[in-house]
Amino acid sequence: MRKNIGMARLSGFSFLIVLIILSAMFSMFSLKASGLSVFIPQSNFTNQNQSPIYAIFSSDAVELVNYSLFLGSQPKSMNVTSYLSDGRMIFVFRPLEPYIENLVYNFTIFARDFFGIPMTDPVEFLFQADYTRPEILEVKPSNGTLFSTSNISAVVKANEPIRKLSYNIYLDKDYGDLFVTSNQRDFTANLNLSDGVKITNITVWDRAGNNASVENTFIVHTGPTRIFLIYPPYNEVPTKTNNIIQIGTNFYADCRYSINKSEPYNSSTGTVTSDGLVHKIVGTGSGITIDPAIELYVVCLDMFNEMVNNSFRITYNPTVPVINNVFADPQVITEYTNGKLVSTIIANTSVATLCKYDFSPNKVFESMLSYFAGDNPEDAGSFKTLHSTVIDTFIDNRSYTIYVKCRTKALLDSTEKSVQVRTDTSGNNTMAIIVPADYNPDLMTMEVRTNRDTTCEYGPSMATWLTDGTFGVLGKIHRSQTIYFDNAGTYTYYFRCRFPSGEYVLKNKTFVVDKTEPETPLINISDPESRLLNYTWRTDKIHAVFSSNDNESGIKGFNYTVMRADFSNTTTIKDWAFTESNSLWIDNLTLVNGSRYKVKAYAVNKA
Repeated sequence: MRKNIGMARLSGFSFLIVLIILSAMFSMFSLKASGLSVFIPQSNFTNQNQSPIYAIFSSDAVELVNYSLFLGSQPKSMNVTSYLSDGRMIFVFRPLEPYIENLVYNFTIFARDFFGIPMTDPVEFLFQADYTRPEILEVKPSNGTLFSTSNISAVVKANEPIRKLSYNIYLDKDYGDLFVTSNQRDFTANLNLSDGVKITNITVWDRAGNNASVENTFIVHTGPTRIFLIYPPYNEVPTKTNNIIQIGTNFYADCRYSINKSEPYNSSTGTVTSDGLVHKIVGTGSGITIDPAIELYVVCLDMFNEMVNNSFRITYNPTVPVINNVFADPQVITEYTNGKLVSTIIANTSVATLCKYDFSPNKVFESMLSYFAGDNPEDAGSFKTLHSTVIDTFIDNRSYTIYVKCRTKALLDSTEKSVQVRTDTSGNNTMAIIVPADYNPDLMTMEVRTNRDTTCEYGPSMATWLTDGTFGVLGKIHRSQTIYFDNAGTYTYYFRCRFPSGEYVLKNKTFVVDKTEPETPLINISDPESRLLNYTWRTDKIHAVFSSNDNESGIKGFNYTVMRADFSNTTTIKDWAFTESNSLWIDNLTLVNGSRYKVKAYAVNKA
């Protein structure tokens, strides 16, 4: 968010600067120095011989004072250009000569704002060039190894520190994330692999982004050869004719097929092309016709001279999915949840699909950012019509467009639909104090409720802050542990909560601890139309006047009841009830002429 320049003058030179040296790959870390936040490549390496350096400020109110590039004590010349982008000033520094490999360069930058307020200190970082590819010294399992167990110990060793490793197995996945190392050169992993021929591609990247790759093949054989369907992946095709079916085997095999179970598998009814692991079934022409479905029978003779077979039902399904609606809940995010700005995106489709979303439009389905929660392309059972996913990567004071596409089992894609999400937490931060949250004369708890996730403190003075109970826990409701008060009287407690914006809200609450009962109430029964106290000529109601006193917390109200008072009859004719008034009509009575009645009451204080 753009800073107000006047505020920057008061707070010093505090806008963000990002320093980037272009490289084939890099990750980032943050360095905070003298009020200036700087992002630089974590590795401090580049594999480009004249990489430009970008200094990106979060404000456009920036003037460059000086900069320098040194190789040891030797200054190096650079050209500098600048431009504005999205309210940010960006400086581009280009060296006039190539970097010398394996030598350390020192880049320094110093700037000021438009008021002339300079940075507290210059910002500098070190980097060096590396153009040499790493070498892979050793790979295990070695080429051609046969395993009779699925638990495989894998090793990759390189000649220099490695930043990233990929261990990709053909027709399987990349196992690189499972490898661990203590020195960034020697990597090991325990792999649990299924049966099959494992054609592996191992790639390593050094600190500058240079890479090297090797391939090898080993075999895991603990059971019979498996035949599986590669295309169509979910047994549905979008076209009726010219379908090329792909069958996979986990071991090298020679395969035949039939779409008529009565025909021999080796009949010359069609063509199978194969690399030994992937077998393409073309049919007699340019592909197989499926209308509305076929049963495909496959038999294979594997590399162990064993015969295996399987069958697949494949259906023609030309239905193009439609996204009926897509919406966000909430569409305007006004508060943080567990420290994040969160919205749930919901999409409804006309037929069972998998759905993905992205923050950029017009992407092909495969390249979109992420699947909706629970939409798993490896699970055919996860296709559904109602999709939802939680996004918690929003930044405050931004507007977002989220684009959604959905795909059927026949790999037909819907038209893209979008939903708008806006973030704005600038509304008032509110805080409510509930004292006592629970009460008895000696024990009570303090409770604070806020409209956004906060951490809170409380105390008997502004010099003593407590975080017991859930007061120190991020949330909207904070309750203290039970507090014991030795003495009755008036107390003031103080409460403060820190909101996601960094703002503190401070409030106090005064309350009374009352440990004594109120005085016994006085009761007068009178009829405003009768001059005789405690007499009434009415038979359906009476007028009662209560009075009592409590010097600590005051009187809240009265509980009362009406009873017959004859010697032989003490029936209750009005059940216990509560009133906050000290003068009221007690109605809906049935009074008998000449009978005696009594009203019982007790006072309730405000504690």
